[in-house]
Amino acid sequence: MVETKKGKMKTVRWEGKPFSVSVKEVVGCRETLVPYSRDTQLTEVDIPKIIDPLDAIVRLTSSAICGTDLHTYLGRLPMKHPLTFGHENMGIIEDVGDKVTTLNKGDRVLVGAGIGEITDFGKIGQGLLGEPLSYGISEYEPRAPMLDSSQARFMRVPFANANLLIFPPGDEHELDYLLLADIWLISWSGWSTLRLPSKSSRSNQGIQRRSGTRKTCKGKIIGAIPINFKDNDPVAQILKFEPNGVDIACDCVGFEAVDSSGKNIENLIITQALNVTRPSGSIWFIGVYVQEDNKPHKPDEATGIFPFPMGLWWAKGQTIKGGFVEPRPYQELLKTLIERGNVKPSFVFTKEFKIEDAPQAYKEFEAHKLIKAVFKFDTPKKA
Repeated sequence: MVETKKGKMKTVRWEGKPFSVSVKEVVGCRETLVPYSRDTQLTEVDIPKIIDPLDAIVRLTSSAICGTDLHTYLGRLPMKHPLTFGHENMGIIEDVGDKVTTLNKGDRVLVGAGIGEITDFGKIGQGLLGEPLSYGISEYEPRAPMLDSSQARFMRVPFANANLLIFPPGDEHELDYLLLADIWLISWSGWSTLRLPSKSSRSNQGIQRRSGTRKTCKGKIIGAIPINFKDNDPVAQILKFEPNGVDIACDCVGFEAVDSSGKNIENLIITQALNVTRPSGSIWFIGVYVQEDNKPHKPDEATGIFPFPMGLWWAKGQTIKGGFVEPRPYQELLKTLIERGNVKPSFVFTKEFKIEDAPQAYKEFEAHKLIKAVFKFDTPKKA
């Protein structure tokens, strides 16, 4: 084990105030607040270091903002704070613990969104009771232990042998690889788990939360038919193309779905997905549904209980799946597709930011002014 680089770093911190993030300067172990700019402060806290022999310290090169970050940003979840945002990360290994055997300092790696201990059966833990886990995605799962320092210069990754995926050195395909941490991988898992036929129709209902022309125009790039729910009922628009319903519907929104007027209706996508999918079709709920909501519209919704059209589902005989996704079974396959030139998922990124601009980045993302944003860090020059 080598000594982790010491010094300052900036990190995106949530202090418990909705619609607000802060850029923090991290150094030492003091908690001194200093004015920084309109919505930011500087504070001095510990930077990540090796605390377990299975840990690794990663110096990040890219860290994306995910739609799930907004669940905490908007104050919907009862998260502990201060919390460092982020769970889609790539970087270079700066330090490894004494029991890390598959990685070396200088390796270029991806940090998966779900960070768990590898079990005796070779699978990564998925947050079941009794499993020793930390989560980069803890912003939207209050019951999971938090893994801090992700949208930051350095990050501590537990169980590094299992949770870091090595990539070729350099910066080629950086933003494509970055999407293997969460959003692209999860979408792919939905289609593959439901055994998508070679010739089939599908509805990806991800435009509900990130609505508008920017989102729908992006869909055209990959040959999708854009559906803008602000025009009129999205179910009617889709059924115009597929009168019998689509084979598969994929909910990429979750409990913060909004209607055409912008009103949050927690079970909106659930109902729309059942209506738009054909009899014997399949539905994959990728969007987040939580067990604790700070701002429910009805009492039951505070604990994740929503009205469900049971009669419609029973009559159609549809298959429904969802929940957390184990990342590793899909990462190697998708990595190969990227390197062969078959896919380029990074087309979804619309803007890059420096870490100092995090408050503005989150404001633009929440206001639907961009689709996918990423923080880019300068790579130190070799001596």
